[in-house]
Amino acid sequence: MSIKISFSPNSIEEEKKYISYTKKLGPWLKKNGYIFNVPTIFLKKMYIQKEYDNYIKILKSRWKKEEGEYLAKLNYFFGGKINLAIIVKISRYGVGGTYFLPGGQKATVTINITAPYNHINVIKHEITHILVEPFVHKYKIKHFKKEKIVDAIFELLK
Repeated sequence: MSIKISFSPNSIEEEKKYISYTKKLGPWLKKNGYIFNVPTIFLKKMYIQKEYDNYIKILKSRWKKEEGEYLAKLNYFFGGKINLAIIVKISRYGVGGTYFLPGGQKATVTINITAPYNHINVIKHEITHILVEPFVHKYKIKHFKKEKIVDAIFELLK
């Protein structure tokens, strides 16, 4: 069993959808103290494919150097039975990172490359969210308690 990671930039259409998603969450994000960015209006010229492609190369290289067996440790922590593919998408918008569980064996992590965070740690954090999510639903764990659980696992395994 394993966790497989792939990297891909958001397409221009995915960026538009992600901006819309973030704007809808905006009031909740502000209320709960999250920092995020979205453009007032998205212009096609704001999307430069080459910049996204270049950052994917950098991110892949950093992931190889900095992942540090985190995925293997997560797999062991969760009983060694994880079989999951995760696509890491990059955006210039939103919060530091988000995760999506579309169902099945494929999940998505989206990171904001303009956010002032360690992007490798954001990816690890969001992957940990994905693995904790079934427990969150089962035990009806509230948002900030979930964050504490994710942070504790991250600190333990990093």
